[in-house]
Amino acid sequence: MGKKILTFITLVAVIIYSTSCAVHTTKKKRVMTVADWEGEEIEILKVLKTSGEYIEFPNEQPGRIYKDTITGDVKKEIEIDRENIEEIDRNKEGKISSILTKDGKIYWVSVNDVILEIETKIIITIYESVFIPLSEVELIWVKVKKVDPCLASLGVVVLAFGVAVVIVVMGGGIDIVGLSSCPFIYAFNGETYDLTGEIYGGAIHPPLERHDYLPLPTLKPVDEEYLIKMTNEAREIQHTNLAELLVIDHPLGTEVLIDKYGNTHTLSNLQSPIEAFNLKEEIIYDKIAEMDSLKYMGSVIDKDIDEMDGIILNFNRPLNIKSAKLVIRAKNSFWLDYVFAQFNDLFGNIYKEWMEIQSKAPADELRKWSLSQGIPLTVYIEKDGMWEFVDYFNIVGPLTEKDDVLSIDISDIKSDKVKIKLEYGFLFWEIDYVAMDFSPNQHVHKNVVPIESAIDKNDRDVTDLLLQDDNDYYVQYEFGDEVIMKYRVPKIAKNANRTTILHSKGHYEILRNPQGTPDISYLESFRKHGKFNEFSKERLLDIFENKGN
Repeated sequence: MGKKILTFITLVAVIIYSTSCAVHTTKKKRVMTVADWEGEEIEILKVLKTSGEYIEFPNEQPGRIYKDTITGDVKKEIEIDRENIEEIDRNKEGKISSILTKDGKIYWVSVNDVILEIETKIIITIYESVFIPLSEVELIWVKVKKVDPCLASLGVVVLAFGVAVVIVVMGGGIDIVGLSSCPFIYAFNGETYDLTGEIYGGAIHPPLERHDYLPLPTLKPVDEEYLIKMTNEAREIQHTNLAELLVIDHPLGTEVLIDKYGNTHTLSNLQSPIEAFNLKEEIIYDKIAEMDSLKYMGSVIDKDIDEMDGIILNFNRPLNIKSAKLVIRAKNSFWLDYVFAQFNDLFGNIYKEWMEIQSKAPADELRKWSLSQGIPLTVYIEKDGMWEFVDYFNIVGPLTEKDDVLSIDISDIKSDKVKIKLEYGFLFWEIDYVAMDFSPNQHVHKNVVPIESAIDKNDRDVTDLLLQDDNDYYVQYEFGDEVIMKYRVPKIAKNANRTTILHSKGHYEILRNPQGTPDISYLESFRKHGKFNEFSKERLLDIFENKGN
């Protein structure tokens, strides 16, 4: 195929539908391998493990799936000290062909495998076999030479029970579509770049441009510099006008998060809820009580009920406490991306015209619609037996979980308990952890570190475009665009922990080209509260019905 096609494939347990399942987790069990897909030749290009490790197989030697394990050879760079070398063989041109070490190891070396040869050591690349259990896989990029037409049209393929997502690549290219696949951020950990998260998710029109605060837990200094990579790995145009680093030194025994308003919060006494239920009153406490592999991924579909999905949490409230910090670790689902792409396609040949109208709409109207459809993670508190709206968590994106925080006023709560409801559309969020911290914020030292340099993949200096919040944007127009950003490391305060957070601001445009004449009356129905939630359920029911035919 000449045209690049990509389908995000949701692997929440609901795809392996069972009426006996009330909640779905990321426990690794009941694995079904991709090798079982009849008539398909599957080549694995990249793997993101649940540990955060990123593995890429050479294009000429892609990974394969054997039973419940991904296997293949990956390139690895190794250093061999001269003092440990027994013998070196060279070809007629004097190039190294093999190395025998004193412990008996032989390295067969091609011309292109020698990276550096100096007096004290030789650095070469070798191929090393890896074996990755599917239970340790978070994300896979798969090249499929032949795909079942039904599965390709539905965008749903089952790899494993509750594992995560497969990205299917056809025609040699990747073409990511969806709502929340915004710029990807990679933090340099001293050896490699870790995929850390996405920024300003959901800001799909200029009026929705917003600030974002992304924690970078694996970022490590190298030669007194922090290195961060920002990439466009989606079918989008991404506009970023600010990328500064917040380096926060805070008291030992505390953690730090920054909320969407830019307020800094210290966390020193996180408390899990004493009860946790979904909206069907099913117990889900073990799914959200700890930061672990268990997640609450949604309730079983009920086609006769149009309510949103969500969870209700009950916390013990300390005496005389007037405010609390609600902390979550969560991410959006790939199902949300898929459904939003389906929604965009409903506009057919007027899609570009509709996008132009949206780009000039009042921001408050756009946010109000998004909230009414259950796209953000909405927070309510119970007062006098009634749910009262508090705030909402912004869209995070589907690739990695994000730790986030909101401050909640509990001064007029008369009970010794605080009851919270988190509400969202059907299968739109995956929630790993929820807690409250009732401790007061402590003093911190916050360094606002401006970007020192930003060099894109074409060696263009774009530093000035990311230096401050203004009307000058660094624009990533195409898939594969990337920029390496450098920041100076400030001196750390005494007796303190350090947290680094990327403060960015921007928006992005989703590129699609749907065809056909739209059903205007049906599109008008999406003005109704919760219609997009209904649409999500309808699409999933369609999938089940089509798979049964």
